Amino acid sequence: MENGKKPSVLIAIGIILLLLGNTVILWSKMDHLENELFHVRSSISGISFGNDTYGMEQRIMEEIRKEASILESSETALAFRNNELQVKVSLVPKVLNEGDTFYVVSGYEKVEARKIDEVTFLANLAMNTKNPMELYVVTETQEGTLQEKLPEVYLEQFLSVDLWSTSIHEDRTLQLELSAAMEESSPFLESLDEAKVRVYDRIGKEIMEIPLEEIDPNNSLREEDFGYKYSAFEVILPEELYDMDYFHVKAVLKNYGITMISDEIYSVSKDGSALEGVGGNGFQIFYDN
Repeated sequence: MENGKKPSVLIAIGIILLLLGNTVILWSKMDHLENELFHVRSSISGISFGNDTYGMEQRIMEEIRKEASILESSETALAFRNNELQVKVSLVPKVLNEGDTFYVVSGYEKVEARKIDEVTFLANLAMNTKNPMELYVVTETQEGTLQEKLPEVYLEQFLSVDLWSTSIHEDRTLQLELSAAMEESSPFLESLDEAKVRVYDRIGKEIMEIPLEEIDPNNSLREEDFGYKYSAFEVILPEELYDMDYFHVKAVLKNYGITMISDEIYSVSKDGSALEGVGGNGFQIFYDN
């Protein structure tokens, strides 16, 4: 009997040792996982702390800039004067001493800001339409000269025209309804140098240009519903266009050295399909100079 028990005892001991080994391995893995979890928590905490620190740093720097600024506030706007596109800069200095003179500088142009009320100075500069305008305010005082950079100015900040709708009638009359998206854009539409449509073939080659004729806008529409300076135009498309395999039409507006071109507003294919532009589409801006 004792000899028969020895194999059983050895098997039992083997099983116990195997279980102990697995337990040690399991504890080792758990310990490793706990360490990894600790590192993950530390990383997350570090990221959160880092983001808070970055945000705090940004707020502190902004406050420092405000304190160091020579201006209480500044504003820029688009202006149409003497058939020229200009940027209007308003300045409110923090401190105003007798004899102080304020200038706004852009490129090679330096314009003295004139006082328009007790606290505000105003300067108008020619708008650089090709590139963002870098503006500086220069203050000349009895103690010396101070200079501060203003935010860059982009024409797209101020100039925007919406093409609200297009419609085609049985006599091939294509009608367009436009409005200025912002009040500052209104003068652009008031006396356009050119308003026309361009017709393109299937490969995008320009076929012809046809002038647009301004017409009375739809009286049932209110300008406040469509922005500012609501306008309407129409053009009669030549009959020979409809003999082509395909053509499409874009609207073109020109004024103040700027050309605005719409997306495709109307197209016809010989298979009978036609597309009219969707209302609300805007224009891309190109510069003539």
